[in-house]
Amino acid sequence: VSQSRYHRRDQLYGISNGINRTHIESFLEIISGTPARKLRSVSSLLEAKARTRAVIQNRYGLAVQPQAHILTLVGRLAEQKGLSLLSGFTDHHRRSTLEDILVQHPHTQIIVAGPLTPGDKEAEYLRDALYYLTTCFPGRVTALFEYIQHTAALEIIFGSTLFLMPSRFEPGGITQLEALAAGTPVVGRNVGGISATIQNFDPSTGLGNGFLCNDYNATDKPIGYNQTSLLS
Repeated sequence: VSQSRYHRRDQLYGISNGINRTHIESFLEIISGTPARKLRSVSSLLEAKARTRAVIQNRYGLAVQPQAHILTLVGRLAEQKGLSLLSGFTDHHRRSTLEDILVQHPHTQIIVAGPLTPGDKEAEYLRDALYYLTTCFPGRVTALFEYIQHTAALEIIFGSTLFLMPSRFEPGGITQLEALAAGTPVVGRNVGGISATIQNFDPSTGLGNGFLCNDYNATDKPIGYNQTSLLS
């Protein structure tokens, strides 16, 4: 009985969430003007992402800077999504995490887009922090607190350097899968569906598709990452 049970376990698979990869690749072809087969080449992918970066910089009021890194968070804005890690103060300065990034990395830009969850205090704190940052860093921060069409979200993700997913918990997750399909590495937490689909980058082997952090605090660094910043 025991041997039969272990034998049959290989016949059962669970998929917590999924995306239509063919549909996404077709859309990326349209917005980039590059065939999907070519987007599997790193050089062609980076060229297509650079063209899309210029488009979203123009569209969303960011300074058009070819060398800029764009960090994005797109989706429903709720406490569960780890918003306090972005709007909360860092240990070393009386600045929020997002402000610290902007100060330390002058070529970095930020887009946060998605509807605020009604009555969610952390969403409100993030909104207030972003309103402040758009004033202090003109041309470097865009905040859209509204429903974002799927095609617009994919375009933003495709033009991004990194996709932020600092969720406190995430049973499955869709947006990290879409970011991977768009060739955008994910910075997330080592929890649930994020850790099930994101392989933490190992600089010694060059393998991985994102960066995972263990602790739920604003200053935690990705696992095994000793440099000061991913943007260095």
